[in-house]
Amino acid sequence: MWRQRDREVIPVVTNRDLRRTWKTLAGKAGLSKEIRDRLQNHTLQDVSSKSYDRWNYMPEKRAAMARWDKFVRELLMKKKRRAGLMEAA
Repeated sequence: MWRQRDREVIPVVTNRDLRRTWKTLAGKAGLSKEIRDRLQNHTLQDVSSKSYDRWNYMPEKRAAMARWDKFVRELLMKKKRRAGLMEAA
């Protein structure tokens, strides 16, 4: 996003843009909204979460980040393959 801003493709980039982009792509990668919210440190407002649920969800967060890692690596491999095909043409 910062490169696109520097190239004047996107006029302004904020941290909020990065958070929104991550949250959208993480959903596409199959991470649940609850885990995405927890990874972004959003407070869950329901009574059960606020008062009773003291679990830190670390195993779930780690699994979600492993899934995110796989998703990003696959995106990068597709991009690399496309670049290779364009060079060969």
